[in-house]
Amino acid sequence: MKRSLFVCMVISVFSIHAVAQITSEEPQTETLKTEKPQNWSFKFVPLDLPFQLDVQKNTDNIFFKSYQSMSMQQAISMNYNLSSAYNSIFYQLVMKNGPNYLYNHFKIKGYYSYGILPAISSLIYTQYLRKVPGNYLWLEAEGIKAIAESHQVSMSNSYNVFSNDVPVAKIKDEELVVMKKTYAADFSRMYVAGQEIRILNVTEGRKSSFFANSDNDFFTIITRLLPNILEQIQAFNTKNDWGNLDNAVGNYNAVQKKIESRSFAGPNPLASWVFNMLSPDASFEKFGKHQSGIGIDRYARFTDLPKEGQDFLDKINNRSYINYLNPMAFGIHHISLWKDWKTNFAIYQWYTSFGTDVKFDLYLKNDKINLSSSLHQYENLRNKFLAFELQLLNYPILRKKNMNLYVSPRVLLGQQPRNQLFVTEARSFIGLMDTKIDLITQNRIFFPSINLGYKTKGWVAGNPYIAENIYGSIGLNVRF
Repeated sequence: MKRSLFVCMVISVFSIHAVAQITSEEPQTETLKTEKPQNWSFKFVPLDLPFQLDVQKNTDNIFFKSYQSMSMQQAISMNYNLSSAYNSIFYQLVMKNGPNYLYNHFKIKGYYSYGILPAISSLIYTQYLRKVPGNYLWLEAEGIKAIAESHQVSMSNSYNVFSNDVPVAKIKDEELVVMKKTYAADFSRMYVAGQEIRILNVTEGRKSSFFANSDNDFFTIITRLLPNILEQIQAFNTKNDWGNLDNAVGNYNAVQKKIESRSFAGPNPLASWVFNMLSPDASFEKFGKHQSGIGIDRYARFTDLPKEGQDFLDKINNRSYINYLNPMAFGIHHISLWKDWKTNFAIYQWYTSFGTDVKFDLYLKNDKINLSSSLHQYENLRNKFLAFELQLLNYPILRKKNMNLYVSPRVLLGQQPRNQLFVTEARSFIGLMDTKIDLITQNRIFFPSINLGYKTKGWVAGNPYIAENIYGSIGLNVRF
């Protein structure tokens, strides 16, 4: 934790310098010009199909009860709402008068206060509010739930009741047995779905910031990206700590005598993830009975893995640094090219149902066009598979006095391991086509949107289904 806080402060120092570039010039008087007030902004996804249709099977086929569970996009919208509300309140309480106070009493220059105050705010949000429903630990649990409940495995998010025990609980052994047998790849993915939704949340925030020209929305950006940075720090910290994690498995089993108190992954979900990828045909009962004599022993240990599995875990931990290769992580909103063209980039390592996805994102825009492209290097135990993704964002197709219509089509083409296998050289095609349509009306308060798409069989971040599927959602942004 001390190392995490230290790195956060280092990031904050870089960010202060970056904010100096995107805020107004410092006036020569003692009254500083503050940023524009932060508007209240909320996002909702009232309908996400087919996810909600599948979830309702767990709720007596009553559709309204499907809202007890959230898709990944619905959960991300709730995380955004918490962050937005926090930052709006922070602006009203601190940013309106804080820079003037620091200048008048401590002679701290204006553009530095725009870095210092949001950095302190982000540390509070990240370190002390992390277990609040809607924050990033809650978000992780919702990512796991989204995969589970779309495959008829019920579980509860412990952070909804401020529990510190396990992220998800109240899971039935028999439902896990069926899911492992029927959906082996989805089952493996479930162990790392928390990491998937956290990086998805950060990437969407960074992309939105870049293309929305929200240069001055610094503290919204920093509170969404710091959890991702902390995650990488934690990965470094646990790189050589597999022995302690294995000991923690024994401690968990000794304490969790009741089935409803157990998680499905334990203290070392990465070990369980790799074990299940290496053994897709193994039953969930592979470790025998729980030491209490009640239920199944669910948790894998690092020592349960063969050497090639242990080497794979060490490899992905060793390269977790690539998530730092992102200018926005240091407050650099864009890089100017020629004329009015601007760019930025990011690199991420995702954990998938078959291994990893090392993804290189490149953003490019000018006054007329917004382009996002991605190169995916999918990787299982021994082989690499490539795919390319291209998206045109917020392209106007209808402009009228009282209404504007924008489309954001996206295409992904490439290859992934056949049948999502961790140990295979065989390849299969992965393809995706979808488009988002945004309606901007004269009232400037409600902004509805619709998203429709199709994908072939394969892993796509944020889509809870590995199977081929047609999907759609309705969104609503509210700003005032």
